[in-house]
Amino acid sequence: MGINIMDPRKLSHFNVFLLVIILSLLLLLIYLLHKMKFISDYVSLNQFDKITDEKVIIQESSIPEAGRGVFAKQDIKKDEIISVCPFIVEDNSEKIEESIISDYVFINIDDENKRSIVLGNCSMYNHKEDYNVSYYQSTKPHNNMIFFAERDIKKGEELFISYGTDYWSSRDIENN
Repeated sequence: MGINIMDPRKLSHFNVFLLVIILSLLLLLIYLLHKMKFISDYVSLNQFDKITDEKVIIQESSIPEAGRGVFAKQDIKKDEIISVCPFIVEDNSEKIEESIISDYVFINIDDENKRSIVLGNCSMYNHKEDYNVSYYQSTKPHNNMIFFAERDIKKGEELFISYGTDYWSSRDIENN
């Protein structure tokens, strides 16, 4: 004769625990599937579903003593999105300005006293007056830095952005 686990008189503490775990896992699975559907819809709506690091590679920069830089792994057309990287906002820009990380952050689009710390390869672009990549910060629905080609770029070419005049003046460096 089998035990009916749904009969409350026959449930042990272990069976109750097991039932709670199974129901919790089921609810978690439903939640995750819902979130994945939302993320999938958002990504395809914004046409970022083909944007990956497949377009760029990090290697030694062509600029002497600049360290590493970002290079095209394939030909990239003008206005094509190259990278989409998340960023986090740091409210205390004084802490950042006193550290080495100040060379890798951006002024926040919503508040110039805050800094956007860009994650991933997007913090590795070097500066050049004749830059071939531009970027913008998007805060809806999430914080993302979006990098796109200013002109057609050939495979193997180093990708550059403009750091802007504030970067150089804040460091008492002549613009390179």
